[in-house]
Amino acid sequence: VPLTFDAITAEIEWFVFTFFAAYLGAAEAATWILISHIWGFVGIMPENIASASEYRVAHLLSIGQIYVAKKVASISMWITCLSSASCCALLFIFRNWIVDLVTEDETLDGMMLEIIPYIVICDPIISISTAASSLNRALAMYKRSTK
Repeated sequence: VPLTFDAITAEIEWFVFTFFAAYLGAAEAATWILISHIWGFVGIMPENIASASEYRVAHLLSIGQIYVAKKVASISMWITCLSSASCCALLFIFRNWIVDLVTEDETLDGMMLEIIPYIVICDPIISISTAASSLNRALAMYKRSTK
């Protein structure tokens, strides 16, 4: 139930923000929708690394290799952080090209270019918390399996 609630709130979050942005204007709503796609693209690799490490750590814990699981968890946190930082660096370097690829409207172009630095700052922190949450779920899977 908690994981289902987490998945539902993650999907609804962008919808609610778009709804509120629509009150500011059509350009703001369109910008928010386009930025959500760019932000989702930047977060693909760190999220997948976190998910893979979740199942690997749960497997290692279930076969009793606690020290190896701890090492894998630590390394996966570093890899998640580095992958997120590299994706964000690429986004920041190629931001003008990416925004020009997404839209030709000057208003949207300017708004998106203003928002991208905030994504570059926030996404590594969000990726680390996502990886920590995934590793926490791995521990929960292990605890449920040993009851």
